[in-house]
Formats: sequence, structure tokens, C-alpha cells
Amino acid sequence: MILGHDTKQNEQLRNIARNMGFVCDDIEKVKTFIHAYTNIAKTANWETMSMSTAQGASALAGAYYGFIFDGRYTYFAPYTAVTVLRFDTTQLFQTVAAWEKLSLSTICGSALGGYRGGCFDGDYVYYTCDNNLFLLRYNTRLAFGTAAFEKMSASTLHGSSQIVANYWGACFDGTYIYLGPLNSDTFVRFNTRSAFTTAASWEKINMSTAQGAALLDSAYPTNFFDGQYVYYGPENADTFLRFDTTLAFTNSSAWSTINMSTAQGGAAVDIAYIGLTYDGRYLYYSPLAAKTFVRFDTTKSFANSSAWQQMSISTAQGATTPTYEYLGASFDGRYIYFGSSYVRTFIRYDTTLNFTNSSAWSVMSMSTAQGGSGLDAAYVYIGFDGKYVYYVPSDSLSFVRVLACPSNEFYR
Repeated sequence: MILGHDTKQNEQLRNIARNMGFVCDDIEKVKTFIHAYTNIAKTANWETMSMSTAQGASALAGAYYGFIFDGRYTYFAPYTAVTVLRFDTTQLFQTVAAWEKLSLSTICGSALGGYRGGCFDGDYVYYTCDNNLFLLRYNTRLAFGTAAFEKMSASTLHGSSQIVANYWGACFDGTYIYLGPLNSDTFVRFNTRSAFTTAASWEKINMSTAQGAALLDSAYPTNFFDGQYVYYGPENADTFLRFDTTLAFTNSSAWSTINMSTAQGGAAVDIAYIGLTYDGRYLYYSPLAAKTFVRFDTTKSFANSSAWQQMSISTAQGATTPTYEYLGASFDGRYIYFGSSYVRTFIRYDTTLNFTNSSAWSVMSMSTAQGGSGLDAAYVYIGFDGKYVYYVPSDSLSFVRVLACPSNEFYR
């Protein structure tokens, strides 16, 4: 659902406010009400759940990385954790029975984690493999058990030996699942209308062919689909990259780039951006080591420097930036949330206001929100379930969520 850009979308905002008990035709008053109701700085809007309680085992450093939502359940990709975990969003966050778990060793024959991300295609939940031999998918039409999982060998997918640290992100365009290459040298997509475990179901294109430059480790680990293009977030690459899904995957002309320094208005850096989201017009990149929030206007040419806007992180958050800041991004219909990794604040941007307006940015102290001291590598990704934004715990001891801008669909 896209809000805040035109008359139709303003009416959707009014409907959301009505669902919250506020009836008013004045759109500015509606926006003010929703902003106050879902204020990120309001302690009462935050909830936590102990990781050890949720997973039934001691909390681990680097435990979970990815977030996937299937319309009812939220799934957390296990990185060092040894359980596949999901939460039933129809129940209270701190209800132990709302959290279901499966042994990873039972599913794939090894207790090794190594899953960083994934996505949902309407039937299956997919887990991308990083430091694991298998990609996984779960059939959501079946009970949450081992029999509902399939695994695909990474070496079969590649047609060569399995690579350590293969893929991180994933997105779905209606037919294909696209994987974000972490240390792989190949862009890969899977045809969801074909068998998961058949090599012919997977298409590949060499990274150097797609981006027109030499291969890089950790080049494009995360991605996002906007309705026509798949965008890849540059971590260690020097270019922003997208693929036109109306063209053949192996057609080099289907891939477009723009130099990072041109897009962000400053020198390219390593570990620059991890995580993307989309508000219906703009595509947002989450800055990890970069010092600016960046967005791209999808109504303009990808290579047009004027299509790219920047906002200083220090201005947005009102504090000096550490070495690493945010990881992952999510849109709730009005606000863009960025996942807090090494920074000690949670932050969101109000898309109804100018991107470079400091008043459009709101923050919440991590220690206040989670009820404990902030820490490095606390949360490694982020996601939205229609009412709440979830922060995926890596080194934090708790799962955390905050009341967001509830979609109309949530009230149906």
C-alpha cells in the first residue's frame, strides 16, 4: 500500500485514522494524529521478547539476520542460531506459545546456521544460504514441520563447488525469486513455476557481465523489486545496479548502473549500503558505512544524477555518526524505518515531508526502547507485518517491535 503521494493515498490515510478512532477530513490533522499515535519515541509503542524464551535456548551472538512475513507469521532467518523460528502475529508478542521452532539439523542434516535472509512468494517461504550447503524453502500450506521443507544444494545451483558466503537477500517479482550475491560471483534467479531442486529452474549471469566491471566480494548482498526492476544494494561495489525484469536475465543490456559517488554525492566507500525499501515512488538504500541516506526517484532515469537525493545521517539523527550505522529498511505506508546495527538509535523518515527536512526524521534511544543498554551489531535486519515493524536481533538478547502505521488490510 502506498500512502502520502496523491489524493487517493490521502484517503487511505484517513481510513487508517478512522480505524484508530480518529475521524477527520483535514488531511494535515490526520497526518498529525497518526504521527502522534505511532510516535517512535513513545516508550509504550515498543515491545520486547526475550530471545532465549522465544527460541527455547540460550541467546547467541549473531543469532538471526533475515525477516520474512507470509501474511500471518513472521520468520527469522537463523545465522548462528540452530533453530528455524516463526512468530504468530495474531497472538501477543510475549506469549511463548506464539513462537514455533524447528531444529535446523533435522531440516537440513546439519546444525550449521548460515541463513541471512529470504522472501515469500505467496506459497513458500525461502531462506538464502550463507555459509551453508543448502537453500531452503518452506511450504506454508503445510504444518510447520520438517516434512514441509525442501532443500536445494548450492553447488547444484551453481553448477560448481559450493562457495562460502553465497547469498543474503531475496525478492520476488511474481514469477522469479532473485538472490542477492554476498561472496558469489553470480546473479541467480529461480523460476517458482518449476521444481525447486532442479538445476534447470535456476538462471545465472556472471556478475562482471551484469555490472560491466570486475567481480567483488560482498558486492550486492540485498535487493528489492519495485514492480518492474530488481534493484541491488551495493555493499562493496562502486555502482548502484538494477535489472529490468521485462528483458532476458542473461541480456547484459537489461542491467543498468550508476556510479556510487555520483548517486550519493560523495566518494564511494566499502560496506556502503545493505538493505532497500520502496514507498511507491522512491527507492531507499540503508547506509551501513556510508554517511548519507540515499533515495532514488523511480520516475526518472536511473543514470540521471538529479534522480538521486541525499540526507546526511548526522543531520537526520541529530548526532555524530559512528563507523557503521544502519542495516535494512522497511516501509509501513507512511514511514521508512532503518534497521539499527551499530548506531544506538532507532530512526524513521516521514515520507509526507521533504527528504532533507530534519523535522521529517524521528529517533528513539535503543536503550530506552529495548529496556537495556544499546550495543554494537544489535539488530541486523527489519520488516513490517501490517501493524508492527520488527527488528531482527543479532547480538541483542531480545526480539523488538514497534507500533507502526497500520495498513487498512490489517483491520480487515
